[in-house]
Amino acid sequence: YIHYRVKNHLDAHRYQLQFWNILYSPLSIILLMLISVPFVFTGGARDRTAYKLIGGVLLCFVFFMIQRFIMPFCVVYDIPPALGTAIPSLCFASFLMVLLFCLD
Repeated sequence: YIHYRVKNHLDAHRYQLQFWNILYSPLSIILLMLISVPFVFTGGARDRTAYKLIGGVLLCFVFFMIQRFIMPFCVVYDIPPALGTAIPSLCFASFLMVLLFCLD
């Protein structure tokens, strides 16, 4: 369907964005699982477990909101769909590196 729209000079940006979003979904899931590692392996008292759980859930919610917030901007500002879908994953991958370096 994307090729049909491009071939007939119709706007296919929204469909390309959804296609790349589906392709990046496994990467996003793996990334969010890796972000949970510093929350699990940090030492501390048992009473901080609830704070770690809430922090992890909020971090995943922020990722979801950023991903849903950037997608309409990609359509409006004509950002390439592959880059627009990868922006949240790249931001959180850099955040993951910071968390893993702080874990040492």
